[in-house]
Amino acid sequence: MSKSSARRRRWRVVALVGSAVLVAAFLLASRIPPVRRGYFLWQLERCYRSVPREQASSSLEFSRVMYYQEKLVAEGEPIVQPLLALRHKYDYLWYWTTTTAVGALGSPGTEPALVRDTELADPAVVCQALTALASLPELHCQERVLTLLGNPVPEIRARAVYLVTKYRIRAASPILVTMLQSDPDPTVRALTMQGVVRLEGREAVPLLIQALDDAGVTEAPLSITVGAIAYSRLQDLTGERLATKADWERWWQEKQAGQSPPSLPAP
Repeated sequence: MSKSSARRRRWRVVALVGSAVLVAAFLLASRIPPVRRGYFLWQLERCYRSVPREQASSSLEFSRVMYYQEKLVAEGEPIVQPLLALRHKYDYLWYWTTTTAVGALGSPGTEPALVRDTELADPAVVCQALTALASLPELHCQERVLTLLGNPVPEIRARAVYLVTKYRIRAASPILVTMLQSDPDPTVRALTMQGVVRLEGREAVPLLIQALDDAGVTEAPLSITVGAIAYSRLQDLTGERLATKADWERWWQEKQAGQSPPSLPAP
């Protein structure tokens, strides 16, 4: 064998070994080794003991822990049961991260655990459980979200309204119509308005017109009357800029009359 042939062969071997090393390095970088699962869970727990909730969004440690959690979820690592066991520790932010991971991974124990969590006394935990539950496609999960529309706690009702609106749960439509007209909390009524518009479309116009007289003041995100929000929704939905409720009622009656079929000629 000539020197040039031997040299080419050595380079091929070097190239093959180098490629194998690069592939192995990539795989190691893209996966979390099984031996680090316990370390990951310990880090997650330690982070929530040490990082105050109000500082979590700007904490580098929190960001790093969330990064590893996302990798575990993407890789489908078997961490569902440990996370289910830990989800109630510390505060609702801890609950939110663990519940999000559990819901994303999927598990036979996930749905019953989340349903049970919606029966707890802490509104923050109930809202987080609702958020995870609504993202699951199973019918009984959506039915549980619907039942929370009648919860006595305004914060929970508001979250349920937001979720049935976000996921377009059509069965919620008649409940939202009733809530828009009679819910005792103005902030919930204002949020319900968006759900009615999204689920009912232009059929929501007469409901919004009736809500123009609602003088209830919302607490979030702005202190504004429900009637003012109804007026804004009417403008967005119809493109009209009318001054009074009477003007809106007259416009809607004319609109409906113009869309009615022409009368048949007398025989």
